Amino acid sequence: KGRLPQFQRKSGPRPVTGAARRPGVESPTMAPRPFVIFDLDGTLCDSRGDIAAAANAGLVACGLPTAPEDVITGFVGDGLGRLVDRTVRHVGGELDQAPAVAEHLLAHYRAHPVAHTRPYPGVDAFLARWAGRDLAVASNKRTELCQAIADHFGWSPHLRHVLGSDWGGPKKPAPDVLLHLADQLGRPPHEGV
Repeated sequence: KGRLPQFQRKSGPRPVTGAARRPGVESPTMAPRPFVIFDLDGTLCDSRGDIAAAANAGLVACGLPTAPEDVITGFVGDGLGRLVDRTVRHVGGELDQAPAVAEHLLAHYRAHPVAHTRPYPGVDAFLARWAGRDLAVASNKRTELCQAIADHFGWSPHLRHVLGSDWGGPKKPAPDVLLHLADQLGRPPHEGV
């Protein structure tokens, strides 16, 4: 009475625990470490200010009025084409102006990708702590802009892959880019988060 039952150890390899476990080395009895694919905008960083500034620069260059930041950022998430179409319509422009607005937007954004963009609190520490693991970025922003942001904040050494909307397949929310990244990482999709 009052005694805990004795548990028998099952046969098989003994898991490595505590000080005996070496960082980065997995025991054969442990589940594989998950790989992680992040979105960029709104997940790793707040880029609303730079997106809005670039969109407004594109509008002004085409003789259109500017739009408030919150309106522009409400159009983010479905790629550049839809962002520009929605913004041009919002300010009363014609859709045939959208290609020129997009061209000016991209020129401004390439020149100023991180003027207002900031990492969310804890992102730098998290990426540093997970260094050496399979980490990647998948975004509906163009790859060159994603890479510029990752380079600026020092994240590139922690990321095995950075892919944007120009990766060659459907944009998110279609799962294709995530499946492609899992393949590039040499991992089955079910191991990802």
